[in-house]
Amino acid sequence: MGTTMAETTPDTLCHYQTIVDITEHMLAYARAAQWDQVTALAREYRQAVQNLHNAAPLSREELASRRELMLIILENDASLRRLITPELERIGRTVGNLHRQRNVLQAYFAPVG
Repeated sequence: MGTTMAETTPDTLCHYQTIVDITEHMLAYARAAQWDQVTALAREYRQAVQNLHNAAPLSREELASRRELMLIILENDASLRRLITPELERIGRTVGNLHRQRNVLQAYFAPVG
């Protein structure tokens, strides 16, 4: 049974905890250079963040818990970016090399006439 009302606040904190869990798994996979798993979890991460849009506002007391969870999420995000950046640069170089190879092949094997 669907509802348009906002969820209860404990559920809201659960959404933040879910994001913490996802980012911790993403970080573990990134450390192991398992990029396919990182990419798969990125989809779950986006969905978990989307779920926050329908979440109820938090009470003052719950804001402190959210702050702690947000700090963990931000730390995980920064660590992920440090690990992902070199990989993205490597992929960029590989793609650039492939483009150059294609251009060379096209130049040498272009139809004459």
